[in-house]
Amino acid sequence: MTRAKTVADILTATRLLLAIFILLLGLLVGREALGTVMMVQLLAWTSDILDGPMARRDTSGKSTWWDDKDFPIDALLVLALFLYLTLSGFILPWFSIIYLSLGIILLHRFRSQQVAMSFMAPILALTLYRAFRQVPIWGFTTVTWCVVALTFNWPRFVYVVESFIEGMRALHPRGG
Repeated sequence: MTRAKTVADILTATRLLLAIFILLLGLLVGREALGTVMMVQLLAWTSDILDGPMARRDTSGKSTWWDDKDFPIDALLVLALFLYLTLSGFILPWFSIIYLSLGIILLHRFRSQQVAMSFMAPILALTLYRAFRQVPIWGFTTVTWCVVALTFNWPRFVYVVESFIEGMRALHPRGG
């Protein structure tokens, strides 16, 4: 099933390209591209849901360069969304600088995927909020997509949430 691994790698690489596209929309188009940004985000999320099961179908056990890049690329996608929101005037630049600086400091201090996820969640929520305000059809489409994705991937969602909680607990030393 080497083809399955190749498809998974292509899906992961596609998310990187979609992140770049979102950033370009912020630089070149601005607010008017929010509907397109939401559509691109859903394409990226769909590729994220599909690449894991595809990679697990590979029985060769071979590793590729893309194997460890899934979460960093997901984080870059959220960063691209954040920069799009900033470049398009949905977020004030001074707030973006403070938010990103705080995120960098905490990530440097804790080096934790869970800390990164904690900074990614508000960005995703803000993106959804802006969609509901500016292009409601994409807000509703995103929520519908999330409901369908959760329906088909509930065990994976539970695993991610439990891993997040455990990772956050590990950051806090027990005792005194």
